[in-house]
Amino acid sequence: MNIHFKEESLFAKLIKATIVQLEVGSPLYGLQDEHSDRDLLCIYYPFHNQLSSFTQTHHQLQYKAQHIDYLFVDIFTFIRNALSGDSTLNFEAIHIENLQYTPLEFLYTYRTYFYNYQIIKAYLGFANRDLKQYWQQTSERDASKKYIHAERGFLFAKSIFQKNFILKDAILLEKRQNFISLSLSARKETLKELQNEIDYFRKTVLTTAIESGKLTRYMQPLHQKEIDTYLQRLKSLPHYQYAQTEEFNLDLFYTVNENGLSYE
Repeated sequence: MNIHFKEESLFAKLIKATIVQLEVGSPLYGLQDEHSDRDLLCIYYPFHNQLSSFTQTHHQLQYKAQHIDYLFVDIFTFIRNALSGDSTLNFEAIHIENLQYTPLEFLYTYRTYFYNYQIIKAYLGFANRDLKQYWQQTSERDASKKYIHAERGFLFAKSIFQKNFILKDAILLEKRQNFISLSLSARKETLKELQNEIDYFRKTVLTTAIESGKLTRYMQPLHQKEIDTYLQRLKSLPHYQYAQTEEFNLDLFYTVNENGLSYE
């Protein structure tokens, strides 16, 4: 979930502290259409008062401008979210090829370090959610989106488990086209089969792997240390120097921690 804000001064600060901008959303999966929004994920170096504050949130910041949704997350929260499953978007972002030849290239290089039980469980949870919400949709487009998102969640969960994760898979496009052409009864059967496959994978395959120690729960300690070493090198960036001279409005986080998210 995202914390929406409208302050132009904060937006300008975040842009200046941004280390990398990545285009995310439906284009990553090859599922965009003429109605798809444009989303930019901006990973920034946190401001000095963020680093010295006890308060944290896994929520990311969202700013709308000129038909673009800007999503802001500091580099440390970005990594924690990618590991914990609090943001599958962050996990997907470390697989974007444009991350190469940037100061955060090490995340792309070591992306398999992030393949863990938590992120797989998160994708299965999203797949279950989208399946349940399928019949609540009021348009053909929204309903088919829920179905394909459920398929994507399950496909991603399996591919992480098998360590062959890719963002774009032609099978998703094929499944969407085939599903749209089905009768109502055939759709019901397809949804039921998908639910059964998800349940079996979660209850049998995933449980067996974690209990036998064949699946990492979070990240191997040696790999955690290696990622931290690369993070220390970011202090040589101008983004770090800038972030040390400015302050972030922590009231956004204080309010969300107490009252939860609210939308205008």
